[in-house]
Amino acid sequence: MKTSRILALSAIALVGATALTGCGTVEAMLYKRTTMDFDDATALATQWTGTPATWVPADSGGIRAMQSNMSGAEDASIAVLTKTALDPALCTEVDRVSAPSYTFDDLPDPYRADRVLSCGEWTVMKTPDGWFGWTPGKEKEQVKAG
Repeated sequence: MKTSRILALSAIALVGATALTGCGTVEAMLYKRTTMDFDDATALATQWTGTPATWVPADSGGIRAMQSNMSGAEDASIAVLTKTALDPALCTEVDRVSAPSYTFDDLPDPYRADRVLSCGEWTVMKTPDGWFGWTPGKEKEQVKAG
């Protein structure tokens, strides 16, 4: 009887702690990823701790990012809002052979894209309102731009 009461109180404490720490903590614990928002490309460039996303146009806004919080993992995805084309000195069109570890519900399905842009370590596809990129891509996609 005493054990079941302790278990019940522990469960209540866990639920309470989870509610107090917020959804981000639950996401980080359960899904082993972190989601971040950035107002613009400058904020992304200065605050992002993952693989540098030099492909992101300077006028981008409404930037959303997801990255693995597993030690040593480089999996990440970034979605940006912009009407600006990607710099051809940084990105080259290639056949898509990879897919992101993380995506956002309101973006097109990356599996439907036959062609994507290789932007260094990032693979990037066009979206209706901007661009969506992921890393790591496959080596076959990582061709030099130009």
